Formats: sequence, structure tokens, C-alpha cells
Amino acid sequence: MDAAEGRIAGFLVAAKAALEQGDFQLADKRLAEAENAHLVSTTLPGLENQYKIRFERGHAALLAGDIGKSAQHWEQAANYYHFFDVAIEAERRHEYCMRLRAYGYRYKSAEALYAAENGLERNLAVWTGEEDLQNWCKTKIALGDTQWRLSQYDDKANYRMHIANYWLRVFQTRQICLQVFVVAEGFSLQPDRV
Repeated sequence: MDAAEGRIAGFLVAAKAALEQGDFQLADKRLAEAENAHLVSTTLPGLENQYKIRFERGHAALLAGDIGKSAQHWEQAANYYHFFDVAIEAERRHEYCMRLRAYGYRYKSAEALYAAENGLERNLAVWTGEEDLQNWCKTKIALGDTQWRLSQYDDKANYRMHIANYWLRVFQTRQICLQVFVVAEGFSLQPDRV
């Protein structure tokens, strides 16, 4: 921490000197470097600690069977990264959605599967097929698999809707995702059958 504070102090001294000489562009560059050094040394570690605590609160709520509270805690934890890096936010959200899906599969909980579906839908706004094809495919397939399980665990009146959504999310994107997953990670495009 002392080394980081020393670097920040050095950037601030350099910025002040540049301002005194009238070089506003150099001063701005040094201040940006100081800001970035502070972000890396102080803000990110603090943010990560806050994330871990909130994530554990969500885990405790899930163990208590309060799926709604669990999803709220986990979404709040993911949102800590919103103004820093939306890709990290999406990755954190994907992580908690996979936990909710696993819970939903194990305990046949439609509520957990719906909570996972909501989070995964939010990730599609971040991970688009044009910009991040691999994560987009991962999310689309997870959504399809969630629909597959909802067709089994939700009210039987919704069966056809869930099956239709499963087909839309998995099989319409199959050709695109097949290339990505075979090459990148070798994931299966079949619904996971836990």
C-alpha cells in the first residue's frame, strides 16, 4: 500500500509542476495516472471485499430457503461493479445465476429458476452476439436449459411456453454457438440433465 501511495504522490507532484508551467494536458495525464493508481490499489480491493460479504449474505439467505432475498443480495453484489466494469458485473451475475439454477434443479424450485432466468436476461444486454459471442452463447444456452427445467417444475399450464422458449433459446442459436463452443471450450449444447 505504501508503494502505491508513493506512486500516487509522485503523480500528484508531477501534475502540480505541470500546472505551474501551464502544461494542462500533461497535468491531466498525471492526474489520470494518479486516479488509476488509486483505483487499482484501494478501490478495487475494497470493492472486492464488499462483493464477497454481500455474496455470502445471499448464500446464507439461499441456505435459509429465501430465494428472493438471496437473489436480491447477489444482484446487489454484482451491481457493485456496474460503474467500474459491466463485463465483471455480468460475470458475477452469471455466477449467481448458475447457483440459483443448481438450487432450482436440486430442489425442483421454479422460484429459483425464474430468479436465474431474470439475471441471465439482464446479461444479454451486456453480452451481445456481435460483441461477445462466447458469453452470449453461454447465456442463451443457460436460459434454454432453465426453460427446460421450468417445463418440468413449474405449473403444468406453462409447459408449452417453457418448451417453446427452450427451443427458441437453444436451437435457434445452435449453429452460431456450436462453432464457438466446439472451438473454445467444448461445451455440450444438450440440456444439462442433473
